Amino acid sequence: MNKIKIFILLLPFLCLCSWAMYYANFVKHAPEVRLPITGYDPRNLLSGHYIEFRIDWAKANCNQLDWNGSCPRKDFDDVTRYYVPESQAHELERIINNRQFDTQVVFAYSKRLVVAKELLIDGQPWYKR
Repeated sequence: MNKIKIFILLLPFLCLCSWAMYYANFVKHAPEVRLPITGYDPRNLLSGHYIEFRIDWAKANCNQLDWNGSCPRKDFDDVTRYYVPESQAHELERIINNRQFDTQVVFAYSKRLVVAKELLIDGQPWYKR
């Protein structure tokens, strides 16, 4: 009886761990897509600091991954945020709003799941600037 209780107590933890491992494995091994972005809003009192962006489909390379020149816009509708440390938010806001820099987000992409992996400024990760 005690083993059943322990298993029942551990089940939510095991489910959460397996979901996190699946998600991490997807981000590590999924094909990557680079898309240009516009827009920035670093402040959200509940969620911390993040970049709120829109994909600039006019500048996007729609020949990535076998898309045959047609961008799968609907697949990216729900991916509009990239979280950044609070200490870097104001500097990134200034850089992105300056619009002198080429700003892109690297996504891990499959038709079932899209995850924003990395923010690039002029082809370099934002934290290397």
